Amino acid sequence: MTATAAAERERLPKLDERERRMLRAAVLRVLPSTGGAGASEAGCADYVIGTLERRRPPRFVGEMRRGVAFAESLAEQMAGESFADASGEEQDRILRQLQRTPHPTVQRFLRRLVRLTLEGFLCDPRHGGNRARAGWIRLGLDGARAPGACLETDPARRPDRR
Repeated sequence: MTATAAAERERLPKLDERERRMLRAAVLRVLPSTGGAGASEAGCADYVIGTLERRRPPRFVGEMRRGVAFAESLAEQMAGESFADASGEEQDRILRQLQRTPHPTVQRFLRRLVRLTLEGFLCDPRHGGNRARAGWIRLGLDGARAPGACLETDPARRPDRR
């Protein structure tokens, strides 16, 4: 990381409580705990927030914050309350409306939210997600394999198939 990038990252304020609450609630809707472990059990919200506060470039974080602000504004319009305080059904409606919003920042926000949630579910636990290997166990893996083995989609290339 360059000195300029490090300085920019230091100037970036931490997420405020409303942003954290919105992200925590949204992550639980992206990967619910139906039929087994989900975002809650794997600690995905902690992973997403930690990633945004510690490991991403400022521009990336700024776009995520703008997406959160837009989602919060939409929640106030649609549900009359913050996203986190809305019911699960209302949260789902808000997320579906966000999906239909053609603005590029909103679309990037949603893609990143889903990607970060899945990273938090499937990553090596040493990176702050996949608590108790919940994601790996949900997929039927024994939890002892290397992360690359978990994510390899071509069975012929999986390390355990060579």
